[in-house]
Amino acid sequence: MRNSRLISMSVVVVSSLFLLSVTGPSYPINGKVSPPTIQLKAKCVVVGQNVTFGDISNITDSNTLSPALKSELRNVVIRKAPPPGESTDISRNEIKRRLERAGFGTVVQSIQGPRNIRVVSAHEEIDKAFIKEELA
Repeated sequence: MRNSRLISMSVVVVSSLFLLSVTGPSYPINGKVSPPTIQLKAKCVVVGQNVTFGDISNITDSNTLSPALKSELRNVVIRKAPPPGESTDISRNEIKRRLERAGFGTVVQSIQGPRNIRVVSAHEEIDKAFIKEELA
């Protein structure tokens, strides 16, 4: 009898830990801790080869994310940037899928903003003086 009770309690604990590992931590609704607020931008300009989550969003944290975790979230690569001077649209669903794959599934619930984000890659203007220096 005692062994079956111990086994039942072990199954409950293991099941709870499994669910927590799959779904991630939850945020208390009426508690002191609330989830971060993440607002997607309607349009942004990126410099470089990748579009990161930090490029396309503003994260207002209510002490839910540590500075290291917030930095990691901002650095999640959503996709490759378009060629310099060109633009592309990224859907909110694509962003959510990418964050889930990167291990930020619980943060996805906090995302607000437009359904599509217009991303423009910055293009570099090359100064004539720079060209003359390089060719000299």
